[in-house]
Amino acid sequence: MSFKALRITENKDGKIERSIVQRELDDLPAGEVLVKVHYSSLNYKDAMSASGHKGITK
Repeated sequence: MSFKALRITENKDGKIERSIVQRELDDLPAGEVLVKVHYSSLNYKDAMSASGHKGITK
């Protein structure tokens, strides 16, 4: 079973890159809880992190 995920990476120039990628359930860590959802959103801090705000992202 596959799902779409928002992947956020920092390239070697220090710029933030965002993309929607297709992932497989086998890519998830073992022992995690799986919750099936139809819709989701980002909260304020998620959006700041996705924008490259260094104080939010760890």
